Amino acid sequence: MNSPVDPDLMKLVQQELKSLQDDVKNMSAECDEEKSKVQSELQNLVTVFDEMEQKMERLEICQKRTESEIGDVKDRLSAVEDTIYKPEGNLKTTMCFRAVEYSS
Repeated sequence: MNSPVDPDLMKLVQQELKSLQDDVKNMSAECDEEKSKVQSELQNLVTVFDEMEQKMERLEICQKRTESEIGDVKDRLSAVEDTIYKPEGNLKTTMCFRAVEYSS
C-alpha cells in the first residue's frame, strides 16, 4: 500500500462510521440480532481505522527520522570528501615544492 492516505479523508470516514454506529443504536428492537452484527462490524471497522491512523503516524515519524538521518549521512559524506580531496591537492602541491627544494 504505497499510495498516500489523506488524513482529512480518514477523519471523514471515521466520522461517518461514528454516525452509522449512532444510527444503528437507534434501530428498533425487532432487528436486535442484525443490529448486533452490524454494530460489531462497525466497531471492527473503527478499530481498523484507529490502527491505520496509528500506523500512519508511526510511518510519518519514521519517514522524518529517515530524512534526518539521510541529511546527516550527506553531511558526513561531504566532510569525508572534503578531508579526502582538498588536503590531497594540497599534499601533492606540497610534495612538488619539497621535491623542487631538495633538487636545488
